[in-house]
Amino acid sequence: MAHVSVTVTCAQLIKSTRAEIYQSFVEPSRLTGFWLEHASAPLSVGTSVEWRFMVPGARVFTTATALDPDKRIEFDWSNGMHVAIAIDTSADDDCVVEIAVSGFEGDPVDAVAQTIEGFTIVLCDLKVLLETGRSPRLVADKARFFARRP
Repeated sequence: MAHVSVTVTCAQLIKSTRAEIYQSFVEPSRLTGFWLEHASAPLSVGTSVEWRFMVPGARVFTTATALDPDKRIEFDWSNGMHVAIAIDTSADDDCVVEIAVSGFEGDPVDAVAQTIEGFTIVLCDLKVLLETGRSPRLVADKARFFARRP
């Protein structure tokens, strides 16, 4: 199938530091605290790492294409999708995290809806984790929901 030329974005205000947010998306021990079941290594430009999601059987190989510490993370997934995460500071010194995703295959409406929903849940889970010290398990609960679907 052909890739669809659409980019979707979602964003969240997080009361944390740029460094904490950046590390949360790069380091395996942090990724598994809110988003993933397993990450085989930290993100490093040009190196493929395996990410296993909390949804049973869901996995991708992730290759970082750009890492600008505390500011930007970009990576490609083995399914052809490209993800760009921008971390900026708001006027009141909180952080704004924006995720842009492109490279959709198949039915663009369904793929876009699932992607934006998924990344919004990821950002909300990360927000609560960094602001309170505890994940609300939003991603884990959504994975359980997907696992039950026929």
